Amino acid sequence: MNIFDKIEKINLQLKILNEHMNMINVNIKLLNQEVKLINESIIENENNKNIFPNKTKIIPQKIINDNVTVVIAHYNENLEWVLNLQYPFIIVSKSEFKNEQVPNRGNEASSFLEYIINNYYNLTEYTLFVHGHRTSWHYKTNTDEGINLMDFSKPYYNINEIGIVKYDPETNKDCVKINNDFFTLLTSELKIEYNQDKHKYRGGAQFYINKNLILKNPLTFYVNCYKYLMSSRELTYYTGRYFEYTWHIIFTHKMEDVE
Repeated sequence: MNIFDKIEKINLQLKILNEHMNMINVNIKLLNQEVKLINESIIENENNKNIFPNKTKIIPQKIINDNVTVVIAHYNENLEWVLNLQYPFIIVSKSEFKNEQVPNRGNEASSFLEYIINNYYNLTEYTLFVHGHRTSWHYKTNTDEGINLMDFSKPYYNINEIGIVKYDPETNKDCVKINNDFFTLLTSELKIEYNQDKHKYRGGAQFYINKNLILKNPLTFYVNCYKYLMSSRELTYYTGRYFEYTWHIIFTHKMEDVE
């Protein structure tokens, strides 16, 4: 091989090496972009405080009573307030799903039911079901402060700071009419007789409950309620309210909510 052939061979090798270097540089650039996206995602999560793993029970350092579990139905609310809780809590989050996309159907009702189904045989003495927001029109007290002061003195109690009203969709513009399919599910599986004249409820769907009242109903009932929410042709706006109006009936089998 003469000198010119050697030079040509070296130039070819240099060209191949340069192409490899270019590919490496491209890969480094892509990796840097991925790292940037990951860092942006971490910063966004830190800002939104949506940093808790879904359905993981978190035990605060200071606990008032470990016989109470707080279940928080979360979508996109700021959850910084939960760091003040002095009870173990679980966050059931639907933040990864669009509205009406399974399992994000039925508002908080599907999250509450999901927890009951998954923990039916492992309930603490009391379970407190709340929303992800710290305050709202129906509960103006800071939720964390209100929870830490609760005495859990009743078997079931709706904690919202609003009055009890009669269920009457004909005269109350804020009521939606419950459809027959839901009534059939409620009455046939729980073996109760529904009486609209006696039906009074406190809205807002935040309540604490003793495990004995949850266990009064069979697990299959809660499973069927969840299936109803996931498969119903009606919008969440309606189906979530059906449960809001009837949680006290489901657990106490009485038409009138507890004062």
